[in-house]
Amino acid sequence: MKMTYRPKKIVEAWEYNKQWDEWARQGNWSPVGWRWVEGPKGYRLDQLSTANYLVIQRPHASVYHHSYGMTSRFFKGLIEKKLYGAKCPKCGAIYCPPRAHCWNPECRLQETEWVELPLRGEVHTFSVM
Repeated sequence: MKMTYRPKKIVEAWEYNKQWDEWARQGNWSPVGWRWVEGPKGYRLDQLSTANYLVIQRPHASVYHHSYGMTSRFFKGLIEKKLYGAKCPKCGAIYCPPRAHCWNPECRLQETEWVELPLRGEVHTFSVM
């Protein structure tokens, strides 16, 4: 059974090129195309709004399409050489990489808002895995 995602509206796209079929056979996992699409946003069918999402095309024996969901603005910003983070309107915490909801327990999963961040900053913590 073949399932195909059909976005409500394609806002912008960089299309798949047939020459990338050879990459797929070689197993290269780098993105080869993307679409900026408009689709539904929300958790209840009776309260849906619309939002834009980045859908990536990756060759891997076949072209694999997936969406970055509510963090799409961050990845679209990387394409545009911009850095976006998510800011909680309640406590003011800024997350980069972004989160759809604030992790502060007092904010009770408040939905975050997008903010453009400077390209230079300070690293406060990191992990080596």
